[in-house]
Amino acid sequence: MGIDIPYGVYEYLFKLALTIVDSHKASESVMSILSHFILKKYLSAYQISKKEKSINHTHDYKITNAKVKKVLDLGLIERVKDTSHISEIELVRNPKYYKLTEQGLFTLYIKHKTYRPHYFVVDKKGEKRFQVIALSRNSLLRYGEYDFYRFFLYPWMDKKTIANSSPQFAKKVHDLLSDIGQYVEKCLLSSLYGSLLSLMFKKYDDYQKGIDANGINHVESLFKKLDYSKVTDNKSATPPGNNEDGIIPLSYLDPNENKIYNEIAVSRYKLLASLNLKSMYYRAVFSLVSGDIKDEDKRILKQDLKFKKMLTELNSQFQNNCDLLYK
Repeated sequence: MGIDIPYGVYEYLFKLALTIVDSHKASESVMSILSHFILKKYLSAYQISKKEKSINHTHDYKITNAKVKKVLDLGLIERVKDTSHISEIELVRNPKYYKLTEQGLFTLYIKHKTYRPHYFVVDKKGEKRFQVIALSRNSLLRYGEYDFYRFFLYPWMDKKTIANSSPQFAKKVHDLLSDIGQYVEKCLLSSLYGSLLSLMFKKYDDYQKGIDANGINHVESLFKKLDYSKVTDNKSATPPGNNEDGIIPLSYLDPNENKIYNEIAVSRYKLLASLNLKSMYYRAVFSLVSGDIKDEDKRILKQDLKFKKMLTELNSQFQNNCDLLYK
């Protein structure tokens, strides 16, 4: 028996699809704020500002606060409602704390290989050192309950393997997860633009027949606006109303454009259902097996039943295909 795609994955992908343009266009400024959540699960704007000020002494808290609000508006972070797990010292001045959303974690991974690493300065025994903010084994453990890992990592690797692995092995896993994330990102963007083009052609045919004269104009204006998103500073346009999930796909669609955007959701869902995640699991497993892994990590992998099961399935498919090709 092969390993099944986890239940709920397509609902998860569909929610990502609604906001993929904003994730795709996340700027350097956005990523500089988002990256701080790699090292700590709950942060206030003041704490982020302190890290930023360690690099630039003239840094103003107001700048960080505005950036945090921007990232919040994008849906990459959210307000922490239950602060019982935050220490009393950190809550003295009743600050607002934030945490990554699923979209935020996904964005970190799709930008993992394309954005320069961020850093801050730490003081160790009177000596100042630069500390690079990078995804690590602790990151995997810190956000282990997120759906990103449930759908993209845990189908082919056990949590215990991550917990006991070396930092070098964890880095390889992060790189593989970034590959999976970028594959999903391309599929989501392709489904969006593909659906829009199909709809545009249909509206154009209707226009030629004298049906729905304004339909083509609404689709064209929506298509143009996809070159922008909430990551821009355009405040002039009217934002669409929230849908049932409370998600605003783009920040300044008019009602007609928003209606069209939601109409293509059904066709996009069908496209997402055909997305081949298992092939990415195979690729990740193959990359680890064929790569340079420490002996200690190999011993840990041998005990991982999920990994061994996926490897057995991959090997079986590989042998079957080879046999067919050599016949």
